[in-house]
Amino acid sequence: SRLWGAMFPGGQLRIRLVAAFLAIYICYIAKVIHEFDSHLPKDLDAENLSLLPPRDDKGDVSISVTPSSRAPSEEITRQRSIVLLGPHERYNFGDLLFSKVLARLLEQRAGYDASRILYGGLVSINMTRFGGPSQVFSMKRIQSMSRNDALHGPYDIVYTGGEALGCNHDLGVEMMPTPELRQLAKKEKICDCAYLVPKKLLLPQKSIIESLLSIVDSFLSPPSNQNFAVVNSMGGYPPIKECRAAVSTADFIGYRDRDHLTPDSAIMTKELFSSEIEDTAKVILHELESFLQEVDQGRYIAVQHKIEGVDARILAQTLDKISRHLKAP
Repeated sequence: SRLWGAMFPGGQLRIRLVAAFLAIYICYIAKVIHEFDSHLPKDLDAENLSLLPPRDDKGDVSISVTPSSRAPSEEITRQRSIVLLGPHERYNFGDLLFSKVLARLLEQRAGYDASRILYGGLVSINMTRFGGPSQVFSMKRIQSMSRNDALHGPYDIVYTGGEALGCNHDLGVEMMPTPELRQLAKKEKICDCAYLVPKKLLLPQKSIIESLLSIVDSFLSPPSNQNFAVVNSMGGYPPIKECRAAVSTADFIGYRDRDHLTPDSAIMTKELFSSEIEDTAKVILHELESFLQEVDQGRYIAVQHKIEGVDARILAQTLDKISRHLKAP
């Protein structure tokens, strides 16, 4: 007992810790043996000696190199799904445009199939009536899908842009258009930041032993289940505290208003959607034809402005002055 006490001072707690680490070590050794065994030929036995190298008349092993019968590996394709995370669950032209641009780029230039591109937000909703995705998933739903998708998970993630660096979950909930959606957003919460969910939350959950084994594995080889995150031309720097974890663990960070400066993805709209823009313009011009015939040679002024901070009367008076100056109707 004295010898045991000298070896493990501190009583039962230290004994349990030592036993736990021994158990983990044994599990790891068993795992290594299992992986090694899985790479051995399964049909190498006494009845099938054709796999053994032939011997010559002197008893020496004769080894000849022949072309492998194994088919060459296919070209690497994008198998993992990717999440575009942003305020896709409410109507905002810029945010809906970001997702369209990024999805088109991923399909045309990054080798992604459209079925592997998912849209994440605070709630699950169909946004086709506003020109958005037919299926937006809540990040709680995305998290469950990513953790349980053995074929296409864990999912990578792109934070699509806008001023998301300063939007916590409570603020995101306030911007929901209906009380029902606000209540649903509260139930679906998995992170204090609305649109910057740390990539680690999409990884499969592990037991304590599995987590410790993965730590040991990371010293021996790169992790095989690592996912990646991209901050895409975000604005609103610096990020609020609720959103810092996602930014600090992202694999690439681009800002639209500071270094590392990257252009807003909306600048790619015309290049990627030129045919759609031309077709839509023809339809709109046809609808406006009667209006344009009524005004003087089609001269008119179109103004878009925010409601907040703008006095509508002053704006109207200013437009009247401009109209008179240009002798417009």
